[in-house]
Amino acid sequence: RLTFAAYPDPDYVNAFLLTYRSFTNPTELMELLMDRFRMPQPPGIETKSDEDEWIRSKRDPVRLRVFNVLKQWLTSF
Repeated sequence: RLTFAAYPDPDYVNAFLLTYRSFTNPTELMELLMDRFRMPQPPGIETKSDEDEWIRSKRDPVRLRVFNVLKQWLTSF
């Protein structure tokens, strides 16, 4: 939910960043965010138009969410 592609949830991001240390550490969180940023293309995409649609509707919004989490993390915490 932290980097869900469909919609941003700034309240959740803030709550997550306030509490994540109760279940993980900063290094692990950063590794997970980097993995999410580098999300692989799902199997079954065969045409260029399907790939372009996936990039536009899934990959790019997820990357934007990851950037926003990192920005919030660095500026506020």
